[in-house]
Amino acid sequence: MIRSTADKIDYGVLTFRVTNDDRRMLENIKKEGFTSNVEPNFAHWVYKNRAGKDHIVIWSYMNLGNMRETPLFVTDYEYNLIDDLKPMTFTISEQEDLVEDEPVAQLDF
Repeated sequence: MIRSTADKIDYGVLTFRVTNDDRRMLENIKKEGFTSNVEPNFAHWVYKNRAGKDHIVIWSYMNLGNMRETPLFVTDYEYNLIDDLKPMTFTISEQEDLVEDEPVAQLDF
């Protein structure tokens, strides 16, 4: 049953801390001119993405103190830089008619 669930998802990603082996393999990115004040400490390995590109790694710096993440660059699984991706932006706006004390959903147990 678990295997069939994995086939039905639209987006699959595994997140890991960057290892010393990863850092060694990323040396070619630094040689290609990538400049940043921070080094990646987490990597999101995207293995399934029905809406776009898959089999990529999103390298980012995650501040665990405030849980903010800064994406740095993207590679394929062989650590080759992918530079033709366009960033997405999201805008979140508040609804004026939303009452804070009103429950959004009712759960009955």
